[in-house]
Amino acid sequence: MSKNDSSAQPLSWLGRLRRHPIFPLFLLIPITQIVRDHYPISHYPMYSRPNYEESVFFFVGDTDQKPVPVKLESGISVSQVGKKYRFHKLELIQKEEKKGRLFGQLTPEDISEIERTAGIKTLEFVREQSLKRRRESDLTDELRLVEVRLFFNGEKFEEKNQILATLAPSS
Repeated sequence: MSKNDSSAQPLSWLGRLRRHPIFPLFLLIPITQIVRDHYPISHYPMYSRPNYEESVFFFVGDTDQKPVPVKLESGISVSQVGKKYRFHKLELIQKEEKKGRLFGQLTPEDISEIERTAGIKTLEFVREQSLKRRRESDLTDELRLVEVRLFFNGEKFEEKNQILATLAPSS
């Protein structure tokens, strides 16, 4: 028998499965469920349970609350702005809890101050990243972190915007 005759043997069912284009999914799905949300793997839980609750996102705006080109200027996406804000907010809440004040015990004024401080830290980070990218960045004017809430009121969708923090122009 020559070499070519041995390659003419039919593949086993496992061999055929390994060559099928869907085979990598048999490996990827269990891995994503075990690893969960650790970059670069994500199991996308946001799509697993759709609901009618409000959606919240954040953007960096100018004095007129019009979005500024954060991605272009700093390389930071809108979703990263929201993640950074939530990170700082959680960090500040945990700091209060270490002092013995649980989140449920915080007054609305305390929560507003935490949100404002987290917002300022986020805006400072965005500005810092933009200046690292380009010294003549457009993000040196006054910046505002705006929270947008989209919700269904029973008849139509509504939008509610709230300014969380304002960062003064840099000199």
